Amino acid sequence: MTAPRSSTVWRMRAAQTAMIVWAAAMLYLVATSANPPIVSRPQVLSADAVVEGVLKVGAETYLRPDVVMWSRRPLNPSDFPENGILITDQKATWMKTGARAIAPVQEAAPGRYRVQPIPFEVESKRTGPETGLTPIYPATKVVLRQLEPLAPKKATP
Repeated sequence: MTAPRSSTVWRMRAAQTAMIVWAAAMLYLVATSANPPIVSRPQVLSADAVVEGVLKVGAETYLRPDVVMWSRRPLNPSDFPENGILITDQKATWMKTGARAIAPVQEAAPGRYRVQPIPFEVESKRTGPETGLTPIYPATKVVLRQLEPLAPKKATP
């Protein structure tokens, strides 16, 4: 049996070192890269209004709207319930009391509003079209940029 050449051994060590460095770089990118929220286009387009407000997190989470970004009919922040709109979706890590949030809302009954669920593309006879998730979004520049092209042409600001 012949002994391996020293040049072959060093090439293998260099390849292993490069692989370890590359894997470490990929893990670093996964840990530090941004994870921006993605706004649901069907949810926003089927909403009666999009509002921005302040969260109140406790046993139940409420959004108190103070800005109506756009609506299909004239709305003021005073048209919403005093204690805010109940958020029924699970809490995200960014949801803290005092945080600003944006929510597509739907008028469930006169004077009663809820977060617009994400509509399913295919309706199920068992579940119906209104049983999707009801996410709200943090009021960040990323979310605002995604919402700009979604505002209806005939909406009132």
